[in-house]
Amino acid sequence: MNPARGIVDALVESHYSVDVIPDWKLREAAQQYPCLVVPDWTNIGRQVRDLLLEYARAGGRLLLVGADNALLFREALAVRFLGEASDQRAYVPGAEVFANMRGVWVDVEPMGAFVLETRFPTYDAMRDGKPAATLNAYGDGHIAAIYGPAGSAFAATHAPETRRLVARVLGRIFTPSFTIEGPPVVEAVLRRKGETSLLHLCNAAGMQLASDYGAVDFVPPVGPLRLRLRMPRRPRRVSAEPGGRRLEGSWSDGVWSGVLDRLEIHAIVAWEA
Repeated sequence: MNPARGIVDALVESHYSVDVIPDWKLREAAQQYPCLVVPDWTNIGRQVRDLLLEYARAGGRLLLVGADNALLFREALAVRFLGEASDQRAYVPGAEVFANMRGVWVDVEPMGAFVLETRFPTYDAMRDGKPAATLNAYGDGHIAAIYGPAGSAFAATHAPETRRLVARVLGRIFTPSFTIEGPPVVEAVLRRKGETSLLHLCNAAGMQLASDYGAVDFVPPVGPLRLRLRMPRRPRRVSAEPGGRRLEGSWSDGVWSGVLDRLEIHAIVAWEA
């Protein structure tokens, strides 16, 4: 479970709205999503691979994680594989420190793919760098790949730089319909009800993690949260629910910008465009 749990946590903490699709539902559900992310499982199978390639070829955005997935998709990545996957030290530079992502990696050489991230065997970003993530156009879509265990690594440590790595790579192929400037404890879920878009915001600051503490009796509020909502035309109204409080904001070039000053435990930002 760690590959899936780690990737889901990394995406949720980066304020992406995430659904989990089982492989048996992939053919039915794939086209409903503008982007799919495959955790670093060791064997998703050729049938699932072919469905994902069909999805990308038709214009979908696909992020593959893990050495085994990269090897399975080798013909679509525009890289040359250098040997077999192996346990390696891997440090990916971040804004201030390295993301420690030791685990099973596969070495590649770009053969048309664009290198998004570079990894190093030590805390030295001046030498011995190898591609950690690449991007390649495929049909009408794009495929990005992280060649190591990003999901498993994040599940083990929840290190911020590992989360930021996943978000940076995903950000090169996918632009979400909303963005939030706020702490990673804010979880977002985007839904629709009729003609109304509903952005659920959940404050997970008091989430129980340690086994020594079996109950939560205080959840500190967070905010202000700066919101950017993509919509085709100026909304008639943007409100905070429950309560129907109007949120003031500005609209320009298909984006509404505003601020939710305080999030206690749960709120919904609702709008009709």
